[in-house]
Amino acid sequence: MSFIFVFVCGLFSGALIGAAGIGGVVLVPLLVYGAGYGIHISIAAAVSSFIFSGLIGTFAYAKRGEIDWLQLFYLTIGAIPGALVGTHTLAKVNADTLKLFIAIVLIFAAYRQIANLKAKRPESQSIPSNMSLFFVGFFTASLSVLSGTGGPLVLVPILTFLSMPLLAVIGLSQAIQIPIAVFATIGNQWSGIIRWEIVALLSPGLVLGTFLGAKASERLPVDKIRNLVAFLLLGSGIYMLINLIFV
Repeated sequence: MSFIFVFVCGLFSGALIGAAGIGGVVLVPLLVYGAGYGIHISIAAAVSSFIFSGLIGTFAYAKRGEIDWLQLFYLTIGAIPGALVGTHTLAKVNADTLKLFIAIVLIFAAYRQIANLKAKRPESQSIPSNMSLFFVGFFTASLSVLSGTGGPLVLVPILTFLSMPLLAVIGLSQAIQIPIAVFATIGNQWSGIIRWEIVALLSPGLVLGTFLGAKASERLPVDKIRNLVAFLLLGSGIYMLINLIFV
């Protein structure tokens, strides 16, 4: 039954990703509080499973010509050491600290989701320098590996703040999942916290969920979907904080 639940976790998270562009961040709380896995194991499995959702997203945006491969190159150069630093740190941080960090990430993600619904797109657009992209990649990978997210949750607000074109930002956020997940998997395997049976169940659930969520988004009101996702993120973050304080 727990194996079926893990697949459903991937399916649900993927559906949120496909429908609203965000949702991977709920995967770790589902594995910890729903399936009963340890926080370190849950984070490691979640990050590894984003290899496949990253491949799908990258293919889709590359086909549309929305990925700047040179920008991705500099992001990746930064993301590789960032992912390895993140996995080294992950193995040394205690469970309660990780839970607190993820709760803060969830609440921040909910705030960003609500803010995005009201925000106006900047009129001016710019391209960050190659050095800036390197440091953005490093920072994105480190935080993503520690929080069990794929990369878009961290990368999108940073590149948006730097006034990059939105479609270019989304394309890069999909592609950056691949190097982050690959090198985080290497680091977490070295630390001995990868459970491959969990990854094997999460990955097809994420792929199928992303496909179904994208299809559903074509028929459902986007704003209502994003409001629902924001509510789920906020509720999950508050639940984790309450659990840390009172349990």
